[in-house]
Amino acid sequence: MKRLRILSPHSFTFLLLWLVMFLGTFADSISSPAIPYLIRDLMKEEALVVMTLGSLSSSFYFMRTLVNIPGGLIADRFGRKRLLLISTLPLPLSYLFLLISNNIYWLIASYLVRGACLGIIVPSINAIIADITRKDLRATSYGIFNLSWILSQIPAPAIGGFLAELILRLPFAVALIISATNFFLTFKIAKNVKETRISETEDLDVHEETTEKPKINYKQSMLIFGVDNVLLGLANGILSTVFTAYLMYKLGVSISEMGISFSVGWGITTAIAQIPGGWLADRMGRKTIVLVCGIISALLIPLIPLTISLLQFIYTLGIISFLGNLSNPAYSAWFMDHIPPKRRAGSFGLTEAAFGLGSIAGPMLGGILWAAFTPNAAFPFIIAAAVFISRIPIILSIKT
Repeated sequence: MKRLRILSPHSFTFLLLWLVMFLGTFADSISSPAIPYLIRDLMKEEALVVMTLGSLSSSFYFMRTLVNIPGGLIADRFGRKRLLLISTLPLPLSYLFLLISNNIYWLIASYLVRGACLGIIVPSINAIIADITRKDLRATSYGIFNLSWILSQIPAPAIGGFLAELILRLPFAVALIISATNFFLTFKIAKNVKETRISETEDLDVHEETTEKPKINYKQSMLIFGVDNVLLGLANGILSTVFTAYLMYKLGVSISEMGISFSVGWGITTAIAQIPGGWLADRMGRKTIVLVCGIISALLIPLIPLTISLLQFIYTLGIISFLGNLSNPAYSAWFMDHIPPKRRAGSFGLTEAAFGLGSIAGPMLGGILWAAFTPNAAFPFIIAAAVFISRIPIILSIKT
């Protein structure tokens, strides 16, 4: 009976949010394989292409970071689903700009629009998920919800790669249609689903309302999680650039092969990791799973530049992604354990902003490292692994 009550009576809300995240991520992922090759058509030199790719990712996270904190705070005060509706309205413009682009400025505009929209969407959705799930099963619930954006990234990059082989800009047109459709689904949510109330949250969080004093205060929690997210964003940002550069220039893959490598090597393995990761975290402890999975996956990252074929790259990336992403549901639930219900969207906005700060520097740093150490591709991966490892003392300092 306990497991049947993970979501009830909010199952329909959960399903609608799951679909919104699935479609939004599908639109983004179907367009991603074609973008590096579009940049290559506009800018011919390898170093310039890689640095431009990193700069675009940095501009995305810059805009996302700017709106994360005010977006989360406004969502807590005026309603999360209302902000969700407003933020999905301009998102199709991002793909329209890619579709009509004939210079780099259109690509920058696309990334800025997408960053602004996601900066509001993600904190709002994560806060609602925390509101409608029980604390003792929250990691499992986040594992199920994470499948929305992970499962969409299994077929989408491969489909996008094949479409781009036919017509380079075709994935952008498909993403535009999906994104517009997603707005109408979000409108249905805002119209038909009642805003989650704090009283409902308190019923679900019955295990949180105890007489025990918190072991760590809210501001201290936010500071520590914030620093950790800066490092996490920095490391992921470096890898986002050097992964793409390695596939394009060291392995020489086609657009469709680029899509397949991320669909299989990241998408499938990350999806497989979610529910087991949540189950382990609910039974073994959130902190234990975050720490162990983080260490092992970071130590395996330097194996990537040793791969000499696409198949080896996919296998290696798959192992790293599975181990690293086992901790995703644990981390989300562990963070929510430290946050008062009324501050959830704002708190998610703050940590998203911290992650964004690292992600602004990370992709640009990845491009600089690639240009500086070429033809030796190992150093950028080693530096990214070192940043991941530097999180260990911060994770250890967070009380449970």
